[in-house]
Amino acid sequence: MINILLATSSEIVKKGFISLLINENDMKILHVAATDLDMFDMVLRDNFDVVIMDVDLIGRGPIETLDDLRAISPGIPVIVLSSVSDDTYLWNIFKAGATGYLKKDAEPQEFRDTIRRVSDMRPSSQ
Repeated sequence: MINILLATSSEIVKKGFISLLINENDMKILHVAATDLDMFDMVLRDNFDVVIMDVDLIGRGPIETLDDLRAISPGIPVIVLSSVSDDTYLWNIFKAGATGYLKKDAEPQEFRDTIRRVSDMRPSSQ
């Protein structure tokens, strides 16, 4: 089972992911964090296989948030969710520690496939 932490301040993104994954037998959203501080707290408390982080999450910017997340949980795979696809922006997201990236308008199967692929990158010692 792929245990997911969804980090988003958007109610529509939250409901969309819940409905997208409701019938999946191999993955589930364990918690939803509405701010970067909530996300950090949950990562320290629970064991997640993947974090899906909306770049519009309330808190510091996405680069700083990824830096902080890497400091407290270096091995956890992070999928960044954004509507931006600028090459420089994406380079900076990956440089800051993102494991994967999805555009908000991606097809539903692409979301599920990316979650599965990225969860396989989680170190077994985590």
